[in-house]
Amino acid sequence: MATFKTTQCPNCGAGLQVPHDKDDIICMYCGGQVVVKQTVPKIAGSNVDNLLKLAEVDREAGQLGDAIHYYNKVLEVEVENATAWFGKGKCLVLRSIGKSEWQNPLDQAVTFFKKAVEYAEDQAKMKKRIAFELWDIVTVLRRGIMIRYRRDRSNSLTTLMTKVQMYELDKHMAMAFEYHPDERIIKEALNICQEYVKELTGSLSTKHLTPEDKHMKAQLQKYTADLAAAPAAAQPESTATAAAFPSTTEQQQPAIGMGQRIFSVGFLGALIAAVIWTVLVWK
Repeated sequence: MATFKTTQCPNCGAGLQVPHDKDDIICMYCGGQVVVKQTVPKIAGSNVDNLLKLAEVDREAGQLGDAIHYYNKVLEVEVENATAWFGKGKCLVLRSIGKSEWQNPLDQAVTFFKKAVEYAEDQAKMKKRIAFELWDIVTVLRRGIMIRYRRDRSNSLTTLMTKVQMYELDKHMAMAFEYHPDERIIKEALNICQEYVKELTGSLSTKHLTPEDKHMKAQLQKYTADLAAAPAAAQPESTATAAAFPSTTEQQQPAIGMGQRIFSVGFLGALIAAVIWTVLVWK
């Protein structure tokens, strides 16, 4: 299927859609020749900055579909724009967070992130930015996955689906670690593996472990070793989504406190009843 780029006729000013494999065309409005290579950069230079600003405003406002639209507009005229590839990938992931059903948008988003690295002027800086975005996003997804699992852990299908999801998250954290081996990134990778091994395979004997189970156990050992060698953590450049889900520990604290209060009240009531019964008996 042919793809098109937007340009403008230098003779009459009409907007044109030109196939990517064409270097020059005849304007359908005035009949003049249009050399595409000369006109596309001109259009890009005048509009790209504005489109990126509009995309950023929509992304921050939560209008992710509109933001993706503007990033696509940028890529129509400037396919090597790293900022647009990065922003498009981030929007794709953010749009799925908070939905009750499981979706794994990271595979496609990672494809866009890799494009951003490919076209970035400073690839090391872009890799670091992407690593922290993956850390941020995976943290949110892991918390949501485990919250849903703990509500229905007796269901074998839920356990199986949770294994698949956590395995996928580990794969993306491995990429984040490859891009930027930060201490916090390894700690999140450890969280994934520890919860997988402890809660999803804890009662299984070695002979019943799947290849994925064994992989996650091996990853747990690897990340434990990597953590000791990781550089000290510095403030990440982006933590935009980490508050989308509270941690499971934070969620459990109110329940634990209520349980303690119920136990205390119940114990006190039992003690009073025992004293009254003793008095009555001795009478």
